[in-house]
Amino acid sequence: MSWPEIKLTLVLSLAFVLVTVIGTLSHEAGHWTAARLLGCKAEIHYAHMNSSSGPDRLRYAELWRENREAILADRDFPDRKEFEEEKQRLADWEEAHKTDRLLILAGGPLQTMLFGTIGWLLLIRSRRKYPNERLSIFQWGWVLLGLFWSRELFNAISGVIRTLLSPSTVHLNGDELRMAGILNWPSWSIAAVCAGLSLGIMLHICLVLVPRKQLASLLVAGLLGCSLGFYGWIYEIGPRILP
Repeated sequence: MSWPEIKLTLVLSLAFVLVTVIGTLSHEAGHWTAARLLGCKAEIHYAHMNSSSGPDRLRYAELWRENREAILADRDFPDRKEFEEEKQRLADWEEAHKTDRLLILAGGPLQTMLFGTIGWLLLIRSRRKYPNERLSIFQWGWVLLGLFWSRELFNAISGVIRTLLSPSTVHLNGDELRMAGILNWPSWSIAAVCAGLSLGIMLHICLVLVPRKQLASLLVAGLLGCSLGFYGWIYEIGPRILP
């Protein structure tokens, strides 16, 4: 790798660190916007959004933490009756507010995919007009924006890996999986479609729109920058700034 490529890799790595943080916050802003439009109070935190639209879940969460192993193994435990009552209370509320929950959950992925689609389309237009052997700074900006789509593929892959490593645990933390649950669709239906679209768009960006001479820099920088950005924001900086 020549010095220009090394320099590009370093610059892109820093850009990916920033984009990882911006992507996380803008995703949560999508949830926040949907909640606010529905008249709910909402707060953005470093990696999640809290809405006051739901019932009190503290006691349920406490019981879950204290009896997690027994619950997953379907064994009896002293607070089983109270846990089932809390679970039913939350289920009744969620059934009565299906539409609002669905819209708030969809807000995050829709924002991410919208930004990604805008970046992808602008990159296509720019490359048709300026098919240079090296991307300009603006074209790299469209690349980074287009790669917002990578969230869908990353979440699907991480979910599959966690499921394979722990088959007894149902991994329904992703927005797409929870949306499918609300709609009574197969758990992975929405996530699989979004991951497929994500893969197609990412391949088009990397193999068609980005010059081959600069592809290695993009891949190395993406892996390095996103890893550093994710760890730094989720585990170090984010909890201190937006706990």
